[in-house]
Amino acid sequence: MRKVLLFILSVLYKFGVSVRNALYDFGIIKSEETILPTISVGNLAVGGTGKTPHSEFLIRELLNAGHHVAYLSRGYMRDTKGLVVADANSTAADIGDEAVQVKHKFPEMIVVVDVDRRRALQYLKDNTKTDVVVLDDAYQYRKIIPTINILLLDCNYSPFEEKMLPLGRMRESVNGMDRADVVIVTKCPKTLKPVEQMTMRTELSLLSSQKLYFTSLKYEKPVKVETGIEIDESDLKGTNVLLVTGIERPLYLKRHLQSLGAKVEHMRFSDHYYYETRDFENMIRCFENLEGENKMVITTEKDLARLSACDEMPDRLKSNLYCISIEPEFIGNKFDVEKELAVAMAE
Repeated sequence: MRKVLLFILSVLYKFGVSVRNALYDFGIIKSEETILPTISVGNLAVGGTGKTPHSEFLIRELLNAGHHVAYLSRGYMRDTKGLVVADANSTAADIGDEAVQVKHKFPEMIVVVDVDRRRALQYLKDNTKTDVVVLDDAYQYRKIIPTINILLLDCNYSPFEEKMLPLGRMRESVNGMDRADVVIVTKCPKTLKPVEQMTMRTELSLLSSQKLYFTSLKYEKPVKVETGIEIDESDLKGTNVLLVTGIERPLYLKRHLQSLGAKVEHMRFSDHYYYETRDFENMIRCFENLEGENKMVITTEKDLARLSACDEMPDRLKSNLYCISIEPEFIGNKFDVEKELAVAMAE
């Protein structure tokens, strides 16, 4: 019965999204040209493609090229309303975990959250020196037309086989791929060959104007949160690790740790999960049950944004807490952000 209900809801959802997209495609509902150069990063499915690490890549490249960059997000799962400008003390409850992560990495950069992206862009134009905006998770936000629209697809999940919400994970059908200027297939094996890349382009049926890139995951060394000191990956061999994650697809990180020789006990929570006192009680129990003295707690940057705001976290966990950050690593051609932005703005 539950499957039947989900199927019906999925059909209704698909119909509603298709009608909405058609209204935009035929100009019945108008999309506005963005008032600032904007690079949008998004996906067709719910989470798990690496939007934030790819947004950070774009930010880093643009900052290195001398741009005044701002990061704009809707601030998913925050407690606040309206437009909020992040500062050094902003928490996940204030601006969302992704925005906290970005602000932590780029403390001098302007980070703004607002469900109404048009209002936020107007604020940035009127009140800051911003000359390019990285717009996170806005592929389905069709009220504006970004300068460059980037779509991320997970290499390990075909969009043609996924079901629509709530039966599956798709926010919209694969027809939505046509809106992308750039498609990046993420989480690819580092050994992906050129012939496999060509095959993938054919399978995706991309338009001739769409550019295709491939990235793999690059895990940085674990950093002890209390001290900020890195440890060598070789130190993980034989270590008992309590992996704590509240992200969409954590198995990549678990496998990475296991490949380094760590013995991993995984506590998995839902994406964007906000940790509670009972969760810390379970964590400390699980941590104490790990064998031996050589043990640690490892989490992700996005989880750390939520964990760091929790006063309930026991000192025993805090003193053994490590964080691993992720960066995209391009396979073959690297996306030249500065060049593509200049070309898009000249058109």
